[in-house]
Amino acid sequence: MITRAAAAVCTALAATATSPNAPAAGTPERWYEQFRVEAGETVYASNCAECHGARGEATPDWRRREPD
Repeated sequence: MITRAAAAVCTALAATATSPNAPAAGTPERWYEQFRVEAGETVYASNCAECHGARGEATPDWRRREPD
């Protein structure tokens, strides 16, 4: 079982390392495209900002349990 899991991890890492979208070593360019950032902004605003804040600032004292 462990061997199979280790093989799966190695395969996933190898696939990521050889991704055609990954920048070459030493390339200062970002790995993502601007349209993906803009799409993510829309998804975050619709699904995440209510709890995490509009700018990702989270909720103060989020680890403190509320009475309810």
